Amino acid sequence: LESTSPILLVMPTSLLFHWKKEFEKFLPSKEIYVHSGSLRLSNVEELEKKSIILTSYALLRIDQPILSKISFAATILDEAQYIKNPDSKVAEAACSLKSDFRIAMTGTPIENHWQDLWSIFYYLMPSLLDPRQEFLLRTSSGDAAYIRNCKKKVQPFLKRRKKESVDLQLPPKMQQIVWAQMTDIQQSVYEEFLKKTKQGLLKQVEKEGLGACRMQILEAILRLRQICCHPLLVDPSLEGDPKVMSGKYEQLFSDLQAVYEEGHKVLVYSQFTQMLGRMREDIEERGWKYVYLDGSVKNREELVETFQEDPETKIFLLSLKAGGVGLNLTAAEYVFFYDPWWNEAVENQAIDRAHRLGQQKKVIARRYVTAQSIEEKIMKIKEHKKSMSDTLFDDAMSMQALSLQEWYDLFTQ
Repeated sequence: LESTSPILLVMPTSLLFHWKKEFEKFLPSKEIYVHSGSLRLSNVEELEKKSIILTSYALLRIDQPILSKISFAATILDEAQYIKNPDSKVAEAACSLKSDFRIAMTGTPIENHWQDLWSIFYYLMPSLLDPRQEFLLRTSSGDAAYIRNCKKKVQPFLKRRKKESVDLQLPPKMQQIVWAQMTDIQQSVYEEFLKKTKQGLLKQVEKEGLGACRMQILEAILRLRQICCHPLLVDPSLEGDPKVMSGKYEQLFSDLQAVYEEGHKVLVYSQFTQMLGRMREDIEERGWKYVYLDGSVKNREELVETFQEDPETKIFLLSLKAGGVGLNLTAAEYVFFYDPWWNEAVENQAIDRAHRLGQQKKVIARRYVTAQSIEEKIMKIKEHKKSMSDTLFDDAMSMQALSLQEWYDLFTQ
């Protein structure tokens, strides 16, 4: 911080206002420049005069020609999983930056592939690990000796802290699974889709091979997950009261009613914005005050402030991708996951929007799962992976993306 060269901190757009407030709180003597908006600086000399520059991954990509000309004292990536794809433009832009020091911060260094970790270390220390193709070939094959050697290489440059190992004096966190039964109409739609699609896929795989059917398999699993959420997501022509078409949906609103009437605040996550849209309609019909965030929403700071400060705004609907990281939502005592995600680490980061410093009350996280469905299979996979995880490299072994055969088995068995 005493250097005459600027420090660059890159983060998701939603975190810009949060980081600015933190710097103003802890380093009030430093000038904080937020590099965003249409009036942002485009002159290298002017940028070089700044002490601390905050910008987003989107603008890092757009303004790479300008930012790559500056010699920074340090470049820091928050939520560094944003560069997990080394072929992406944002990863390319991050690696083009010139700096004396580089730091990458993330709660999920490996979300699905070994490549996630490789890409982050390529930004940090390009020559530390082997070239990508060799690294991926040997790690994905489960070469234990090679993996141990990689672990030795990266260990001196890792600083990993779990909540359990740091005395944060946080209130308790309770995690629950809420099992829901399908309604009759939901069961009918599910079984009809499963039967029809399975028959077609079996024939197609037999004729064209598994590799040629990848997209169809993933599409089928997606549709089954959507039916578990609400059958109208797959068949909008269904007749009847939408409020009672999905067993899980009925359970969710029963729980929301109780939480709302008791005066608690709750975060509700879903991966499907269409599902969140249906929730919005029913919440508005009940006259409940809420805020909503997905990737298209711009006024995030205002939404967070409303949820945190307004006692009448008790519900925050969020897409898991847009609202699962970075936000400080300690006003919430409940966190509801309407549909399970494959990687529990991503869900845990979302829970930590509420269970973090500043939280004064117990946090209860609930995962809503449709019994005897694709969702139950997802939960079993997650539990198996969790039992295998301990160290960072164990995480990598357990979080490997499913093979195409495993995806196919998940759908057909």
